[in-house]
Amino acid sequence: MNLPIFLTVFRFVGSLTLLPFFIAFVMPLSNLFLSKILALILAFFGLTDFLDGYYARKYNQVSILGQVLDPLADKCFVLSVFIVFVHLNLMHFYLAFLLIAREFIVTGLRSAASQQNFVIHVLPLGKLKVTVQYCYIVFMVFKPWAIGSMAALFLEYTLLLSMIALSFVSAALYSFAFIKEQKKLKTY
Repeated sequence: MNLPIFLTVFRFVGSLTLLPFFIAFVMPLSNLFLSKILALILAFFGLTDFLDGYYARKYNQVSILGQVLDPLADKCFVLSVFIVFVHLNLMHFYLAFLLIAREFIVTGLRSAASQQNFVIHVLPLGKLKVTVQYCYIVFMVFKPWAIGSMAALFLEYTLLLSMIALSFVSAALYSFAFIKEQKKLKTY
């Protein structure tokens, strides 16, 4: 197993096992020190998302497995955190539902594309969406420490609205890319 695959698998497994429990345990404690540690762990998970792709390209270790697992690991990370945020009343259920549905739709498109022997490549807008999601998640860990701050409220809503807009615009672009490839194959 090469380093990029290891980092992706680490993010994938950690997102489904330890991370949600750690967030659900630490955030209700309202302990600044533990919140800082949690933020560092979340930032590390975000860094692994950057590093797996960087090392794969730098050392010519790009693989089909990595191209499949990386977006799934991203989704597992974000979705597990959103579910915990709903549990902790940090995110409204309907918003989490819409964002999770978007992830399933894009994953379904990628799966359908794979079965038709083409790839829907990750778009720069999709990478920006994931980055904003990571920033939103890390920010929400620190939100309790900024209660009453208008700047914090502004930042929260800016990140949230950016995340929503990027999620749905990128989903539309992935849908258009899928339809375009299907038309090329005449299987639409």
